[in-house]
Amino acid sequence: RARAGMRVYGLVGAVLLVAPSVLAYPNGIAQRPAMGWNTWCTEATCDQPAGVVPPHQGSMHDVCNHAEMMSVARAMLENGMYELGFAAAHADDCWAATGRDAHGNLFADPNRFPSGWSGLASDLRAIGFTNGLYTSTGNTTCSSGQRNGTVPGSAGHYAQDAASFASWGVDYVKIDFCGDDEPNAKAQHTAFSHGLNATGRPVWLELCRGYDYPPPPYTQEVAQSARIGGDHSDSWINTLGLIELMAIAADTGLSGTAQGYWGYGDVLMTGGAGCGTNTTEHCPGMSDIEYETEFAMWTITSSPLIVATDLRNMTAVMKKLLLNPEIIAVNQDVASPPGRRLGFGNCSWLPLVCQLWGRKMSDGTAVIVLYNADATAHDITFDFDLLGDSWAGQTVFVRDLIERTDDGKASGSLSASLAPHAVKYARISLDPVAPLDVPRRPLTDAAKLLLGRA
Repeated sequence: RARAGMRVYGLVGAVLLVAPSVLAYPNGIAQRPAMGWNTWCTEATCDQPAGVVPPHQGSMHDVCNHAEMMSVARAMLENGMYELGFAAAHADDCWAATGRDAHGNLFADPNRFPSGWSGLASDLRAIGFTNGLYTSTGNTTCSSGQRNGTVPGSAGHYAQDAASFASWGVDYVKIDFCGDDEPNAKAQHTAFSHGLNATGRPVWLELCRGYDYPPPPYTQEVAQSARIGGDHSDSWINTLGLIELMAIAADTGLSGTAQGYWGYGDVLMTGGAGCGTNTTEHCPGMSDIEYETEFAMWTITSSPLIVATDLRNMTAVMKKLLLNPEIIAVNQDVASPPGRRLGFGNCSWLPLVCQLWGRKMSDGTAVIVLYNADATAHDITFDFDLLGDSWAGQTVFVRDLIERTDDGKASGSLSASLAPHAVKYARISLDPVAPLDVPRRPLTDAAKLLLGRA
């Protein structure tokens, strides 16, 4: 790894211009990074740093039910996220009953999902949403979902559980790595993947854990996404580490392509996790600046964008980021390889402090991130020659993607004074261009009726 003060040229041109070879099985889905919501930290504290929430509220996570999931889906319709592409609702380790039925089948906890999972899937599909759920490779899952007892994993039942999920209309499965029966992640992931394929239903498979990071090449052969690091929590130290793993994944060609596989930074914590009070209140573990940096790195690397905070209470920073079509367009530009770290600025003797990330877009423009990973402010400069010879010395038009403002022109390089943990996220072009945008997703008739727009 290069020291601060050095710039890395290495494989810049190759990685920016040529997508890595991918072997993911072509089931017709995952042609773009997934966008949606996950229950994990919506109404729970989700292990924020000490002092963020009162001690008596503990480090709980993941309580979900039919009403909550429909409520958040409705909020996404109302606040505009759905139309920008956030059209998935996923339950994490909270949906299943604490046992199997007499035939050995998993089933949804009837106290939380009285119409079963198929009932939820039907209700979500009517208003335009896909649905996803969670299981584990072992004989139990990782969490009780705030209930007494353990929840069965899929060990010994891979084909059976895959068939159940398909029959319920499940669109996305996250498979974790908990329980006693987890001897070989590659074999278990492959077996479950084959079980899903055998159903004939195209289902997105997310691999969560069980391998060393970055994810090994086999993950591309059996899944549509794989986590590039451990769990993402509402903490800057945690986010800092995941960004470094994103850089490593990109350097090894495992950050994803448009061929059906995406490296995943785990759920977004935008706006802050819940407060453990079963309300829509947020108890943020990071600052707004840090949430901006999180979103910048997830989007430039084409990580799936699955938000795990309460979207029924949109704070100012949540609206600024999650409703920003210019940033979302970067993430969804599947005709260009994901962005990566290109080098380091000459701002500190410490390693990994002032980072320079970039991505060539399919429309001939480029997006760049000047990233201050330090706890003190720095002036950082991005030389355009990092993007290749065709950009060296050029005078460009600059668009700030977070603020959605035009910043005039820059010649040869772009400099920014950045607060601790902050980014400058910019799009540069040789000629004046319209702002990036994404197609709007039309509302279904049932969604229009729900919103009173029929």
